[in-house]
Amino acid sequence: MGQKKRGTPADILEISDKRFHSNSYRCSMGLANTDRKLCEAVMAMDRAILETASGKKLKLDIIKTIAAGDPCCDTIFTVVE
Repeated sequence: MGQKKRGTPADILEISDKRFHSNSYRCSMGLANTDRKLCEAVMAMDRAILETASGKKLKLDIIKTIAAGDPCCDTIFTVVE
């Protein structure tokens, strides 16, 4: 499922009420080949925005990140029960 949002090519691998798993192929934050820790900090802000919007606690797993030189960002958001 090739999805495009803000010009960033992405594949949605799983979507449900409890989990969102996607691969993105370009960093919309401009962090390519910078640092994994910087990516984690920026994504923590995204997680907090989604938690506030949804009213639910979320766990974020960053499997791969373009910031660390990986070919894609492989991320999973999971609702914490």
